[in-house]
Amino acid sequence: MVDYYAHMAALKSITDAFGAQVADPKSKQTFITIQDNPSYAALGTLIDHLLYHSGTSRIELRRLTRASQLWRDIREYIDAVAQVRSELESMVQDSSQPDIVVRYNAIHDTLKNYLQPKFTSLVGRLQSLFTQLRDLTHIVPHGQGADLSVNQWNWRDLYLSRASGLFAETLYKKAMDNGSEEAMAFAYGVSANYVSNAVGSNFQNRATGGARRSHPHRDRVAGYSIGAWIRKNMAGMQLSTTQLKSLLTIGSPVNPLLPPDIKTILEKSLTEVYGVHGLTNLPDLDKGYRNMLKHLELLDSFKPLLVPQMIDNTVYIKILSSGTTFLDAPPGTPPPQDPAPSSGGGSWTDDIPWWAWVLFAVCIALVAICYLIGICAPAQKDPYPGPFQHDEDGTSAVRSYLTSDESLQSVKFMFNLHMQLYDMANTSLRVMKFLGLVYPEDGDLPAVEFKQFTQIPFKEVPDFKKPIIDKDMFLGFPASAEEMPRIDHRPFFPGDFPDRIFTNPNQSDVSTFGSKLWMAQLQGTDADKPFNLSGSNLNLDSDREFLQLCWELATGGSTLDNSLNFNILGYTKI
Repeated sequence: MVDYYAHMAALKSITDAFGAQVADPKSKQTFITIQDNPSYAALGTLIDHLLYHSGTSRIELRRLTRASQLWRDIREYIDAVAQVRSELESMVQDSSQPDIVVRYNAIHDTLKNYLQPKFTSLVGRLQSLFTQLRDLTHIVPHGQGADLSVNQWNWRDLYLSRASGLFAETLYKKAMDNGSEEAMAFAYGVSANYVSNAVGSNFQNRATGGARRSHPHRDRVAGYSIGAWIRKNMAGMQLSTTQLKSLLTIGSPVNPLLPPDIKTILEKSLTEVYGVHGLTNLPDLDKGYRNMLKHLELLDSFKPLLVPQMIDNTVYIKILSSGTTFLDAPPGTPPPQDPAPSSGGGSWTDDIPWWAWVLFAVCIALVAICYLIGICAPAQKDPYPGPFQHDEDGTSAVRSYLTSDESLQSVKFMFNLHMQLYDMANTSLRVMKFLGLVYPEDGDLPAVEFKQFTQIPFKEVPDFKKPIIDKDMFLGFPASAEEMPRIDHRPFFPGDFPDRIFTNPNQSDVSTFGSKLWMAQLQGTDADKPFNLSGSNLNLDSDREFLQLCWELATGGSTLDNSLNFNILGYTKI
């Protein structure tokens, strides 16, 4: 399953290609209908995410909500530190300012009664969150990868890997029977989803090193890394997840509801395709819609921190003149951001578990505590004296302090504290990106942890790999056994970037397949195989060869077997 941005890029590329082909009045009207109903087309394009959020994403949403709340509080805390720094440096520059005692006592109160006690709570919450994330259960593997029977699969996996073409065909017919422009736009969006998953998942699997069923955690980070690359590099994709949420919000922004006609079309299609096989416990589509919107909102809540400002030049010169120097960097250094691969194509990620980054963040937090409570001060002096009396003597004492070397030490301590908090927060956020909770930012993409997924790797043996033993090592390219039987590498080759998903020289791409499928649906005919929805079911995880048909394990088999023993499913079989 590809991410939000890959799906939206697919919808745009198919719409553009389809629009370039329209000639007769019927196709022109269809093109206009899709363009005039962007919310419904986008909703159809994200049908797999809606199904995922109908229940399967429960743990992820709970943990993401907790992480979002913590990030908000960390931002507020660091903003308070920045404000104290600004006030202190202003007073050190000019101690003759009016109300100097009131202003100094205010920052002293913030330090002693807010920053110091609050920090312990924040670090405790951060450690607790990472401890909870340790089990990685916020990412739900494909049911097939766990060798579950089909009746134990979630609806995301059923849609992706069972009767996918039959479902898309059934839904399209019911939408046409409905006749509304909204239903038609939704149905064409679902068809776009079918194509973007069938093609895009193959690229994602190749960058991952194997199918989602084998490498669910790498697959998630790959999906978000590819999505971030698309957001940065492809025209028309520079939208935030909040903007995407707004596009998908139909009706009241306060209480958005899945449109009744769309819900009916979905429920009837699911019942007709899957209900006949006993899968009658339909997903909660309203819940899926609300949760998807909530997920998009949460993803956009991790706003980057402002880089701490350097100490004012005037004050900095005073610090140098006083002989006061900055302390060395805290003990411990992070793994390199983008090390050169070894001759074998590996990097530090092949040998270091993701958990090492958590330990580094905790290390930074301990250094921050050192500055915060003042024990890093020379001779154990309190770098934050006060409060002072609101009288002439108090004013004199404050001004005396603000013109002393001790105040310069306080400025230095506050700068060091600010930097340590900034590093701690960013390292913690980086861990959340490694874990596939949030998207990488543009500036993260050159780092090897994310870059490895945005280009088909140059590997001596680029075949799909079986599951790795140590799940904590998922940041490294799998060194496990190659999955047999081996598969064809087309249409993606080493060095290809994600834009090849949408257009490529072989025309084995989303825009070509998708525009042809839309035109065939409009004309009431079948698209070329295997996109003939009336006779083929593509595995939308593309977890074997390119455009793999839906398959099941041979009796008594396991996805852990090597060679994998499987059979192609009949059109109506699940």
